[in-house]
Amino acid sequence: MANYNDKDFFSNDNQQPSRSSHVELRAQLESDIENFLKAGGAVTVVEPNVMADPPKKPETKYGSRPI
Repeated sequence: MANYNDKDFFSNDNQQPSRSSHVELRAQLESDIENFLKAGGAVTVVEPNVMADPPKKPETKYGSRPI
């Protein structure tokens, strides 16, 4: 996988990234994905309603102090 920093694609004067930098990044991403799949990797589609952390039951401390 390629290792990129923001400084590789953005200038220091807060301008938008150039179109050529997007094209280069897209080409590198496609190459990385192709190599991943050729090496036996798989892409799993996750349903939109699946959450990594299910909701937890709210904790209450009401009445927890000794009298």
